[in-house]
Amino acid sequence: MTTLGGGSPAAPAPAPVNLRKADGHDGTRRPSPVAAGELLAGRYRLLEPVPSTAGGPAVLWRATDQVLARRVAVTVLPARSRTGQAKPFLEAAARTGPVLAPGLARTYDAALEERPGRGRGGVPRVVAAYVISEWVDGRSLAEALLADGPFPPAEAVGLVEQAAEALTAVHAGGLTHGRVTPGNLLLGADGRLRVT
Repeated sequence: MTTLGGGSPAAPAPAPVNLRKADGHDGTRRPSPVAAGELLAGRYRLLEPVPSTAGGPAVLWRATDQVLARRVAVTVLPARSRTGQAKPFLEAAARTGPVLAPGLARTYDAALEERPGRGRGGVPRVVAAYVISEWVDGRSLAEALLADGPFPPAEAVGLVEQAAEALTAVHAGGLTHGRVTPGNLLLGADGRLRVT
């Protein structure tokens, strides 16, 4: 089975100097191989990094798909990540693409962009390993709990049922999530819960 949320990543290599910084999931500043305004894959325009409570090494960006004129989420591995870390990240994205469920944020695309040179022994250096997914307007369950406190019991049960339905679809696809946390459960503006 493939883990969607990532497992234990290998120890990161030291980050190159003079890298742009972006907000990480835990509010820290992390090296980023991309910057606001850049275009990925000739179509995804990065707008801004998004603070996230999901945890993990990747940086979440709000972006626009210029071909389909829609907002998307772009998850980018930090620049210190190497192809060894990017491979499971991209493989998990490729396996989640076909999984469809109302309570699961869709995966649209994934790519690894490389720039030759400057790597040890002439090995290409990773510019960006990223996953494009559905943008969900709303906030994470973690943010809602911090701001509003516990949910009433009936509402909490409904949210757990929605998460369980989405995870059932993930498991039916032969996958496991690996990081089911309040930071990875989004409460959409439409009132529905989405697993990311």
